[in-house]
This record gives sequence, C-alpha cells and structure tokens, in this order.
Amino acid sequence: MTYRISAADATGAIALERANAVAALKKARELEAASYRNVRIVDPDDREHDVEEFARSVSPAPA
Repeated sequence: MTYRISAADATGAIALERANAVAALKKARELEAASYRNVRIVDPDDREHDVEEFARSVSPAPA
C-alpha cells in the first residue's frame, strides 16, 4: 500500500510516497513543521486527507 504526501512552499510543490500510514503521517507532520502549506495525504483508496483528519484515522480514539 502506498500513501502519497503532497505539499508546497515558496519554491514550489513536493510529492512523496510512504509505504504505511504511520510513516506518511510522520512525514506530513515534518513538512508542516518546516512551514510547508497545503500538506495533504492520499491513502491507498485514493481519498485525500488533511494532516489532522488523517491523524485521527491513524490514531485510536482515547479510551
């Protein structure tokens, strides 16, 4: 399964891939921390998510 991450900064757009959801979320958060904007993750079912929405789907709800 491949997760695609896209984002943009002042120099242009970037597109990356990760093999699993946890790695995709980690990279997306790194991009946000580096001031990239419009960070999006596309899951293997071709659904697009913003980082926080994706994080809720990856992380279990608190008990």
